[in-house]
Amino acid sequence: MPEKNNSVALESDFIKVVRDSNSTKTYVIFSSVDIEPGKFMFWRVMSPIPGNKIFLNDSDNGWYVHGIPGLGRTALQAAASLLEIIRSTSPQEVIFLGPSMGGYGAMLYGAILSNELHDVKTRCLSFGGEFLLYGRETRSGSMGKKEQHKGYADIRPLLKQSNLSVTQVYGDTDLTDIFQASKTHDIENIKRYALRGGPHAVSTFIGQRFDLMGLIQRFGETGELPNLPWSNEFDHPEFGKELFLGHLALLDRDSKLASNHLQAACNMSPDNAIARHKLGIAQFDLGLYESALNNQNQAIQLSPKMDNAYFSRGLIFLKLEKQKLAIEEFEKCVLLNPRHIKSRTLLIESLILENRLEDCVQHVNAIKDRSPNNPKLKEFERLLGPLAIRSKTAV
Repeated sequence: MPEKNNSVALESDFIKVVRDSNSTKTYVIFSSVDIEPGKFMFWRVMSPIPGNKIFLNDSDNGWYVHGIPGLGRTALQAAASLLEIIRSTSPQEVIFLGPSMGGYGAMLYGAILSNELHDVKTRCLSFGGEFLLYGRETRSGSMGKKEQHKGYADIRPLLKQSNLSVTQVYGDTDLTDIFQASKTHDIENIKRYALRGGPHAVSTFIGQRFDLMGLIQRFGETGELPNLPWSNEFDHPEFGKELFLGHLALLDRDSKLASNHLQAACNMSPDNAIARHKLGIAQFDLGLYESALNNQNQAIQLSPKMDNAYFSRGLIFLKLEKQKLAIEEFEKCVLLNPRHIKSRTLLIESLILENRLEDCVQHVNAIKDRSPNNPKLKEFERLLGPLAIRSKTAV
């Protein structure tokens, strides 16, 4: 039984309750990282959806493992306070949801409370929530600002023992999310949906490309998700492991090991863009330029807006001494991602070699705007001379 907290604030910078007397459904919404006090994730998205709503936020990106300000200083104490609020809405069904850190919070508190909410159906909709905290390449490890809580570092045993039905939605271009999801294949109460072309911020992606409000409302009403371009290549439980190990090997500069893992991932899922892209990087590092180019071509065909694949293809063309083709690839990259400084830097260097100095100006100005301490700036300004005078706009 969760620990009871005798002083529960129903309205604060970290909790907001919106009641709907005509509904027996209650949504508990957990905010993600870096949401300032007094604001809550999904506030506008949830407003038109019928139901009671409990909006929550955590301070200092704590991943909700140290409780929730105003509800309790431990997760169990906060869960007990939250339970009182939920019961006050007289629900027949409770849906816990949130993105990233909020997805983890939804699973954590949903799992704790599912066994306390007798005769109440409990479900969870997690957008990219981690199942394993604090590990290498995790957001909880890199973005958390509070002390790590090892007791909740692996949420899977808690989920297995709970009555909570979890639906995990994640992007099929995010290596960490793919790996995290792959570690749950043996848990019967977790369903996994990978959205083709989606990033870690998959709820934002859905809101921009599809209908996030409609998805949440349908899930709340039926427990099902709409027909979106879901990937089906993650059915093999070893795919995420091989992909992630290949990624780590690249970070460790072990290109041969990376190539082995990533080739295994591609064999399991030939049509996965991120696996093709990463295999291409490993092959480039090994000097296998034609194979690397082939895999980057496939990555772009599968995911035309993957800016890093164009950047990688530009690097290959530089190695193959195809300067003009490299310029085209770097231009495509910065068009998709104006903040890609490495691509802009190589683009400027390539344009200078082609004596296209005027074309360099907009890219130099863009670096000034986005990376003013870039060590290459002074060299570029010296080479461009009078042309380096700042223009009015940068792209």
